[in-house]
Amino acid sequence: MGQGLNPSKKVRVVEYDFARDGGALGVINLRGATLPKNAVLTSALVDVHTAVAGGAGSTISIDLASESDVRGALPLTNYTTGIKACNQNGTATNAIKLTEPKMPTITIGELPLTAGRFNVILEYVISD
Repeated sequence: MGQGLNPSKKVRVVEYDFARDGGALGVINLRGATLPKNAVLTSALVDVHTAVAGGAGSTISIDLASESDVRGALPLTNYTTGIKACNQNGTATNAIKLTEPKMPTITIGELPLTAGRFNVILEYVISD
């Protein structure tokens, strides 16, 4: 197609699994793939397979270009099994354009986690 927007949407699925990744406070890289430079994240979902558990007041944010830009720091009651919404919903207002390759991360706040497993599904296009 040449210059400009690549109309072919791409999807990356990254994973958090307490059994593999632990639940310490701070930033944890999600396993899966780095998103490339010039990726424009247009949509994101969380698919929770095992409810996330931890101390009262624990929070998780999902981060890409900056902390909480995919999903804000939310209490664990927002990480029960099932599909959960993220900030990116197909609108320009909530899209994120990467200026360099980035590994999606989570930030665990307040108290450590003790259980949980989820995938983050990231839909994006590449723009020049």
